[in-house]
Amino acid sequence: SDLNIGAEGQMYLGGIFATGLAIHFGGQGGMWLLTAMVVAAALGGALWASITALFRAQFHANEILVSLMLTYVADLIVKYLVFGPWQDPNGNNFPFTVQFEDDALFSLFAAWDWVWFEGTRLNTSLFLTLVAIPLAWVFMEKSFAGFQLSVTGLAPAAARYAGYPHKRMIWIALLISGAARSEEHTSELQ
Repeated sequence: SDLNIGAEGQMYLGGIFATGLAIHFGGQGGMWLLTAMVVAAALGGALWASITALFRAQFHANEILVSLMLTYVADLIVKYLVFGPWQDPNGNNFPFTVQFEDDALFSLFAAWDWVWFEGTRLNTSLFLTLVAIPLAWVFMEKSFAGFQLSVTGLAPAAARYAGYPHKRMIWIALLISGAARSEEHTSELQ
């Protein structure tokens, strides 16, 4: 079975991609910026997961070790950026990036004056999750590719016997998980 435990590294890279957009476009954003940040975060996470997929599919490397070690590399990249070029010059030497403009942030539910959300940090990114969950379910339960992924993960010998493309399944699983894990944390570095 193929395991991807490098979620933190994928989240870090997704955060780097999204934060890079937020910092670069600072006050020039607009309504498109947050959407672009979500897409960039998904691409960053998928890109980071593709390294694990490459080593697993081509070199039969243990994906647990590869994704775990890549998490440490991603952590070092984040530390370099947050303590270096992206550090807020007005942050009294604390490891913070510059503050994001409102265009680069999800709206807090507390700002909607709903009593049950007061004092929470819940924001409108919750809607991404509420859309992603049924889409993931439909993909895994109703599509042939989802069936192939399930069989490949649960019974690799049966998947090989059925002629399912094992390497392609590794790539699909890791790219989807890398994108999904990172896009939900688009402003994690903030």
